[in-house]
Amino acid sequence: MRRQLVSTLAAGLAVCSLVTSCSGGGPETVTLDQHGLSATDVTDPDAADAGTAADNSPGTEASDSASPYEDDASVVAWRSWALAAAQTVNAGKVTTPALDELMTAAFAKQMPAVLGPELSKTYPGPMPFTPISVTELSPTARSLRICLVTAGFARDRATGKVKQPLAIRPMSASATYQNGAWLTSGLTPDAFSCSGVQVPMPAF
Repeated sequence: MRRQLVSTLAAGLAVCSLVTSCSGGGPETVTLDQHGLSATDVTDPDAADAGTAADNSPGTEASDSASPYEDDASVVAWRSWALAAAQTVNAGKVTTPALDELMTAAFAKQMPAVLGPELSKTYPGPMPFTPISVTELSPTARSLRICLVTAGFARDRATGKVKQPLAIRPMSASATYQNGAWLTSGLTPDAFSCSGVQVPMPAF
């Protein structure tokens, strides 16, 4: 997998502010710096209010309002992570047993960098994203392209208000089958378009 350095513009939701390395084994080896996941430099926030959309290339097209991949086991794993991660942040923590059991050990070690910067916020629901493709790399590994809301959803913990306009970021996510379950194993920025893909805003 390619190495990539991404500089951030605005703080918002989170899931990759600055990725300092992503080595050959796949997203599981991604390293985030202390800024966490709040980059929004790929998607135009002004366009995001209309929804988000992927490239129309084969294998990446998503429907207007829902993804055809929701029943895929790797997507289910990431939905569970998005819920547990939001609940963990709302509790003022970067890790909980419930969150840890949804991740590989290597990905779990990244949570202080991933969720630490989010502790000044609270989430009204699971972290919103829409999967636009799922690729089976092997019987135990899958790669996902997701459009993730990175700003305009989480609220300031002190004021209860949203500070940033809605923004959506293209991300590559990975899932690994271990010990009888699909686990989330990595998350890195990508460069495909999310302009036009619908990302529902879930609530608890």
